[in-house]
Amino acid sequence: MPSRSALQRRDFLKLSATTVAALTPRLSALAPAAPVHIVAPPADPVASAAPTLWAIRRLQQALKEKGIDARQSASLEEAKGASFIVFVSAAGATPTGFMRPATTATHPESVRVASSKIQSAPATWVSSPGALGLVYGLTDLADRVTAGTDPLAALNLSSAIDETPANEVRSAARAFCSEVEDKPWYYNKDFWTGYLDHLVSSRFNRFNLAFGFGYDFPKGVTDDYF
Repeated sequence: MPSRSALQRRDFLKLSATTVAALTPRLSALAPAAPVHIVAPPADPVASAAPTLWAIRRLQQALKEKGIDARQSASLEEAKGASFIVFVSAAGATPTGFMRPATTATHPESVRVASSKIQSAPATWVSSPGALGLVYGLTDLADRVTAGTDPLAALNLSSAIDETPANEVRSAARAFCSEVEDKPWYYNKDFWTGYLDHLVSSRFNRFNLAFGFGYDFPKGVTDDYF
């Protein structure tokens, strides 16, 4: 997503989470013992796709790090009694309690995130035509939870978010150019897990690993490996 100011996306999320926590009733105080349910119907091919399930686990982890019991459920029936519900679905599958959007997004990386109520519980609905869109919406919620002081207030949006990428390709490149400097991170599995997770949550959809730099007829150049 393009930035129109010097304020970075993650800094903006931190400011937003602090503001929402200050202005929104402390939802976690209403039902502190009840779990949060993240509902992803298995019959929904977008909600049950592998990338979506990965992002659900990210949101669960963010909530658990804040002391919130977060569970993945297959249906709203399983989510009865929840302190908060996050409903995940393909675009168009509007859950009861939410207004159907005026237009249905078709871009696979578009995402809509809106808050309302389901079964009398506060709820947020994350929807997209594609799994990547759901990944962006869910990791956005995870960032809000991590940055906020009240996890449930961070999940509850004051207004709906509708986003579609302005750039089809958003790529990052990393180069291996020095055995001395680059071997430590290149062979570090924990580094790659954190690095690639960060790229995904920052909405990069391409990655290029380059072994050295390309030169025409290099002479005296030491970083043109492979």
